[in-house]
Amino acid sequence: MHAFRRVFEWEACLQVSCGTTGEFSSLSVEERQRVTEIAAEEMGARGGNVIVHISACDVATCVQLARHAQRQCCAALLLLPPFYFHDAEPAGLQAWLAGVLAGLDRMNAYCRHACIHACLFVSMSMDG
Repeated sequence: MHAFRRVFEWEACLQVSCGTTGEFSSLSVEERQRVTEIAAEEMGARGGNVIVHISACDVATCVQLARHAQRQCCAALLLLPPFYFHDAEPAGLQAWLAGVLAGLDRMNAYCRHACIHACLFVSMSMDG
């Protein structure tokens, strides 16, 4: 984790913890939480903010990561659809998103979708 702490020497004002370049899917929940703790500690000491990427294929893990981020006083959450499930039905995606959002306690959540990588279409209305 020492090498990770060196990232904060760049004096950024915002950090996305466990971002969207693939690292989130290769870390355990505990590792993701530890990355968030370090980011919150380092950015907090510099007056910066942390957005925490909470994406996972299951609702429970997303909610667990979101609640952990809230305890760390992070600024917001980043959420991607569960793109591992190609050709998912809109109703299933809507249920997944509703489940995640219902588990959040007054935190801002940014939903990001890169359909070119996900091979999954999510409409703005979620009605198909």
